Amino acid sequence: MPISLIIRICLPALIFCACDLFMEPPDPSPPGPPPEKAYHAEILWAREVNRHVASGNPLIEGQYCYLPAYENYYGGLPNIVKINMETGRVEWESKGIRGWSTEKPQKIGAYIYLPAQSGFIYVYNDSDGKLAATVMLGEDETEAKNNAMESFTPAAVSGPYLFWGSSDARYSSRNGLTRFDSRLIDFSKAPDAIQNIAPEQIWSNSWQARIYVNLISENEILYFITISYMPENPCVLVALDAETGDVIWEREAPHCKGREDFSLVLNGERLLVVEETFSSYDKSTGVPVLENIPLGYGTRSFRCGRITLYNNRLFYIGNGDLVSVNADTGALIWSVSPDHIETTGNTSFSTSPRVNNGQVFILHETGLRVYNADTGKFIGVDGSFRGKYGLQFSHEIAIYKDAYIFFNDRLGYVTAIRCIEEEP
Repeated sequence: MPISLIIRICLPALIFCACDLFMEPPDPSPPGPPPEKAYHAEILWAREVNRHVASGNPLIEGQYCYLPAYENYYGGLPNIVKINMETGRVEWESKGIRGWSTEKPQKIGAYIYLPAQSGFIYVYNDSDGKLAATVMLGEDETEAKNNAMESFTPAAVSGPYLFWGSSDARYSSRNGLTRFDSRLIDFSKAPDAIQNIAPEQIWSNSWQARIYVNLISENEILYFITISYMPENPCVLVALDAETGDVIWEREAPHCKGREDFSLVLNGERLLVVEETFSSYDKSTGVPVLENIPLGYGTRSFRCGRITLYNNRLFYIGNGDLVSVNADTGALIWSVSPDHIETTGNTSFSTSPRVNNGQVFILHETGLRVYNADTGKFIGVDGSFRGKYGLQFSHEIAIYKDAYIFFNDRLGYVTAIRCIEEEP
């Protein structure tokens, strides 16, 4: 065969091979997961608030949210922002206070009480947010600080009384349960005039038990549980008359730990303790209904979450999973693991779930995630609320009517979205 003919036949193949050598090799990595189903939240309102991780839990009273925040300028001091949850309107912002901790605002009558770790209580008019009185919890600063409400201690109101538990073993005066009588305040005095009013220890026991878990106040009765920090000193579950200080009933609960912020839940006539195990008691007598039922899921990471009761079911974060259990038996209904979610940082749910209109709303690094409350089925995610650092700086605030209200640190906004029932 002539050489010229061979060249004409082979040249196209040679050119093709040469081009192929210079072409980019195919990407050997497998394709990423398909995008998740989107949830398009309808924003009812949004308000910018200077708030961050150090801010505490809000007080919800009727249509109003009293949100611990900071004055809106660089280096601003801790203050309180009152927000109308119907409209998102900021009704007032209090002036900043010097004295760390604005974590537990409480409402008694026409006033908002803001305890500080310095041993002071700042009292504000609910009508306009102006300072109404300044209380020091003792005759001097040392006594006041020993009586102060620590950042991790629970608080509650019953009638004219403000109660708080103890959390710090360094201060013997903080052990047990403390009560402050707001009727001792003289509101005729100048708002910034310091009034020295010491609280009283209303309950304690022989080993000076401490209280971490939320206090529950209902019908002038206070329910609480102590922490177990030694085998010989088990948890004690107590129902206390708020007016007289008399113990209505008290029982040891050696299988409980008393270490989770919101593990006490009142469900009708039953008082629940939801930790790594589930226990249920008659709230009138303290008689056990069920005790020490293994849940299979720890309630939360240490001190980070809240349990939601909805339709006789409990919703919480257990070992990083979103969990729903029966509020009568503690039996698991469903659980959702975030392991399948493509993330860049936090691979667990780090905020608490809230439930409304048959849907579970929870903040996550990927955004606002929504699940069916009955089945745990994933409904969708709104990535516009995607947070930084795994969203540990974003917080649920409240369910109000048909709205879910939350704070997103990345955006710096308190936001309300409409909760719409899932289409069949």
